[in-house]
Amino acid sequence: MGIGLIGKLLMTRQITMEGGVIKIKGISFVLLPSFFIEELSYYFIKNKKIPQLYILAWFWGYVLVDQIKNRFNLKKPEEIYRIGMDLIEAMGIGLYRTHHYELGKFTNYTIPNNPLVEKLITKEIGLQHYDIFIAGFMAGGGSHVHGQPCQCVELLCRANGDAKCDFLTGTEKELISRKLWQIAVKRYDLNKIYPIQKKIFNKCTDENKEQVLSEIMDLI
Repeated sequence: MGIGLIGKLLMTRQITMEGGVIKIKGISFVLLPSFFIEELSYYFIKNKKIPQLYILAWFWGYVLVDQIKNRFNLKKPEEIYRIGMDLIEAMGIGLYRTHHYELGKFTNYTIPNNPLVEKLITKEIGLQHYDIFIAGFMAGGGSHVHGQPCQCVELLCRANGDAKCDFLTGTEKELISRKLWQIAVKRYDLNKIYPIQKKIFNKCTDENKEQVLSEIMDLI
């Protein structure tokens, strides 16, 4: 569980809160209220810029998990998934419950108490799958787990009246086999952003992150 991990890290001083700065294994974190992401999501959805929000979140998730993997010296995909999910849960993005997980293929998980859709449920912008931010974030991070660029499709969403938010993160081959790939292509305009994701996965380094981020911003 995320809170248990945080307690352990605090006890071993791998989390420090000094001088107004929070650091986990040397990675600086800031606490953002959930309404920041809610309003950001609302803006992109309302202005029909879902692919732009998705690739931004994808890049964020990819870079964060890359940092976690390196700072915690994680080698096994199972460790990357477990520690990554625990930290994300500890950040306050709901409780994650993994249904099924197959290395190199997919992860299927539920967030029954997703806080990022509370206000979006009341926004009148049509019945859409609002959790674009979490989908992108988890797809980017999940790419480290499955060893290739992944996408995430939300199967159920509280913003659409469902009892929970349910996601499936998977490789292209896996999503094709589940007849979800074309949904991802259409929803996120993958014809445009998939090449950028591949570039991030294959060539993104500390030296060229600015260039990659510039390409993402050009989409916006």
